[in-house]
Amino acid sequence: MHYALHHAIMSLKRRSSYDERKGFMNSQLLQHYGPLHDCDLYHLERMKTGHMCVASESFVDHKNVLKSGKQIGLYQQIRYLQGCEHNHNYVEMVCTLKGNPCQIVNGEKIFMRPGELLLLSQQARHNAIPCAEEDITIYCNVLPQFFDKSMEMIHSTESALSRFLCNCRNYNPQNQNQHEGEKHLYFKTGGDLQIRNLLTNLLWSLTFDGCDSRNSDSFTMGLLMLHLTNLKDNEEYDFKQSALAIEVMKYIDERYVDGSLNDLAKQLCYEQSMLSKSIKRFTGSNFSRLIQGKRISQAKIMLETTDVSIANISKMVGYNNVGFFYQLFQEQVGCSPGEYRNQII
Repeated sequence: MHYALHHAIMSLKRRSSYDERKGFMNSQLLQHYGPLHDCDLYHLERMKTGHMCVASESFVDHKNVLKSGKQIGLYQQIRYLQGCEHNHNYVEMVCTLKGNPCQIVNGEKIFMRPGELLLLSQQARHNAIPCAEEDITIYCNVLPQFFDKSMEMIHSTESALSRFLCNCRNYNPQNQNQHEGEKHLYFKTGGDLQIRNLLTNLLWSLTFDGCDSRNSDSFTMGLLMLHLTNLKDNEEYDFKQSALAIEVMKYIDERYVDGSLNDLAKQLCYEQSMLSKSIKRFTGSNFSRLIQGKRISQAKIMLETTDVSIANISKMVGYNNVGFFYQLFQEQVGCSPGEYRNQII
């Protein structure tokens, strides 16, 4: 067996365990990426004073995000920073470690869960909604040639992923007539243990390994792409359901204060029970819990960034019964709203 492949597999075995309570990533990764960093605190203070910073780059060059001579690197999304729509001359793999952050790709909102992956080509125009303290999003920035080993490993498989990687590898911004293909691929892989372990191994190596582990990392990436190929091929890709999911999440994002399943069903011309089953199928949760999750998420941001009273925050996110809001917040967050605000302060 090739040494690099052997190293990747042995590393995978060593690092395959994950923390069930906090998510799939092992405790070292969560401890490393979890705390607020100086840049997070800076943007938090700016937000509190009503002067949120907005990124201005509409194009990002790989020379600004990758160290010299490197083909792959990691970047953590800065919390409380409003980005702007942009693209770049490298491939980006977005990984959610914790929370439920939102990416906007070519105008489509994608709410990611821990363990899910989003691949963005050089042609994808995208942005990210500012995330809160509990959100941990890692961007894996990759030069197209780093995927050469991955393409070797899946070369015999005709799939959306293999076509995506091939298009990224052959992309030429000067060629106006080239076939665009898929600009992004979204993998709902949170429940796949093999993919979780491979991703853990890759991120751990890129974060903590001091030596140049490009060969083992390229094999690990290849194994990850191979598993993603099999997963994508086995999915029953229903574009109507995909469009429905987008409409539901858009509705919740805009109407979380006063929205209802009955109102949404009328807007989409769906029978209410059928819509409820569809939401459960493509999100793994029911409508009520999705609304609750959005309300609590907004409440947390307001507790972090404003001095508005807890009673008023409760009403602003849709709960006129403050006692119920306290109870729900305690259940979902593990502490009271007041305790949560004091922790931030």
